[in-house]
Amino acid sequence: MQAGNLRYRVTIQESALGTADSYGAQAEVWSDVDTIWAEVRTLDAIEGWKAKQSQPEATVQVKMRYNTDMTSDKRLLFDSRYLYPLSVVADTKKTEMRVLCREKL
Repeated sequence: MQAGNLRYRVTIQESALGTADSYGAQAEVWSDVDTIWAEVRTLDAIEGWKAKQSQPEATVQVKMRYNTDMTSDKRLLFDSRYLYPLSVVADTKKTEMRVLCREKL
């Protein structure tokens, strides 16, 4: 892996339940776990229709150094974009990871 390709700062975030509101529902709160260098590439973008509303999505691939904090139940924050992992695959030497993500636009 060439370090020059890892030019973007990406934050790994994990979910936790926040405090309950006046109706007793708990809001989902995301907290930062780690900030890393990564390569971010948009692979595909589609626009779907659900309940007569346009819902665009993009498929994004994030390539990073191997990191034990990154699992499929986390999310990535890239600039102001939230990327939700579909798959997290590490190479056999555990030197790098490729994370295939879904981004709702």
